[in-house]
Amino acid sequence: MSDNDILYDKTYQKDVCNYMKQQGYTKDNVGKVYHDEYQKPPVFNFEMHTTILGEENDEKLVKYYSDIKDKLLKDATKIMLIIFLMKIFTYLSQFMNTSIKKGGTGLRSLTDRFIYIKSKPNTLDWKYIDEELQKLGISEFEQKARQLCLTVFSGCDLPELSDDENELLRYYLCSGTYGTLENNVKNSMEKIQNETGSSSKFKYIWNRFFPPMKFYKMHYPFFYKHKLLLPFAWIYRIFKGLIFNNKKLHNELNSIKNYKK
Repeated sequence: MSDNDILYDKTYQKDVCNYMKQQGYTKDNVGKVYHDEYQKPPVFNFEMHTTILGEENDEKLVKYYSDIKDKLLKDATKIMLIIFLMKIFTYLSQFMNTSIKKGGTGLRSLTDRFIYIKSKPNTLDWKYIDEELQKLGISEFEQKARQLCLTVFSGCDLPELSDDENELLRYYLCSGTYGTLENNVKNSMEKIQNETGSSSKFKYIWNRFFPPMKFYKMHYPFFYKHKLLLPFAWIYRIFKGLIFNNKKLHNELNSIKNYKK
């Protein structure tokens, strides 16, 4: 298990922070991004979310859930898991016209879904869930992912799968927990190519050096607030990558070099 995600009322941010510190947790990014991070050895990691989605996520989802209080139900287990999984997906038409995360998403996404559905066989309001997901255009994604997890995990032996199901399952199996860098580069450049028709490699590199303002609002709020200092952020990110993420940077450059449309 990587972390525990909890949605809470931001007006209690100071109270939550004080409580977590009293319990021996160290804090990070409290009040800076849309989730506060708390860690305590040996393995405890909590992400306390003030919103479900950050501004770097799909605009349609962000707007729909901007005021989450209006959509909370007494039984909040009906839909939040699906939407939270969807926050790491982008609208890319591939794998049975399903939305796939930029870097892919690992097998845990399927196992989580299967355990959740099986633990509440008679309490999930699928009519309500489907109506909500249709509003966001992701109903087909949920239905096919649900069918895949039920098909794969309902027996001891792997059943016969269609070609599309095999392709999607292979994608899950090869993507680790959070996806792979190679998939991220590939999917990002394919999206650029489809949207602009221009050289996706050049545009991808340009976006990595000079990301949109919502990136800075999320990850570098100081520079977002003081936009005249953005050139220092560009320099800082370059040196940070060269010094602390050299291996990742090297792998990303190789993925760009080896990309073929």
